[in-house]
Amino acid sequence: MTKRQSNSPISEAEYWRMFDSVRGDVDAAIKTNHAYTKIHELAGSNVAIFNKYQRFAHFWNVSSYAFQATFFVSFWANIR
Repeated sequence: MTKRQSNSPISEAEYWRMFDSVRGDVDAAIKTNHAYTKIHELAGSNVAIFNKYQRFAHFWNVSSYAFQATFFVSFWANIR
């Protein structure tokens, strides 16, 4: 694909391609951020759930960090 001039308009097909690409990344970021915040919200609001998290703390820490990393990576993909 050739590089277009910064002041030239994009075609409709190019617009929709870019839209679909960004939409998927934003959707992934929203879902992973929701999962990340929900894990912490549940643990903070219910002692029984917090205690169950503590039984498998390494699993929940890794999962939480994975959700957080996915959130940032999905946005970073659009910056480059």
